[in-house]
Amino acid sequence: MVKETSLYNDLKKIVDSGTDLKDELNAITEYIYKKYNLRSYFCKIFASRWSFFAGDNDIYLSVKRFKISNEFGLIIEDKNVENEKVEILIKNLKLLLKN
Repeated sequence: MVKETSLYNDLKKIVDSGTDLKDELNAITEYIYKKYNLRSYFCKIFASRWSFFAGDNDIYLSVKRFKISNEFGLIIEDKNVENEKVEILIKNLKLLLKN
């Protein structure tokens, strides 16, 4: 629980930084890379189409997609990272980036 709260607080600082949304999302992907060694990027969702919006668009490995809100999704590398860590990350992003 402490790690989950710490993660939420770290992400909240980024979201509350006062920069524009694209810069905040870029900062979140940098944080994900530093913390989990995972490349990631955010997409805008248009019906069933996901279009790159912010982050590292040079991912060539297999990926996982996560719908964060009606407007945004997150694509991350599919590395051997504990599912629980990814689930906690996604849960916190959904709380912070809900529409």
